[in-house]
Amino acid sequence: MPLLFIGFFLFMVIAVLIVASKTIKIVPQSTVMLIERLG
Repeated sequence: MPLLFIGFFLFMVIAVLIVASKTIKIVPQSTVMLIERLG
């Protein structure tokens, strides 16, 4: 059971990192678009 828990924990960490990397990539693009529209 501990091995299964560790695997699940690693899966959750990887999923969070993927989501965080996607949002980090998306946020600068949206801010640049907003600056271009306002400017």
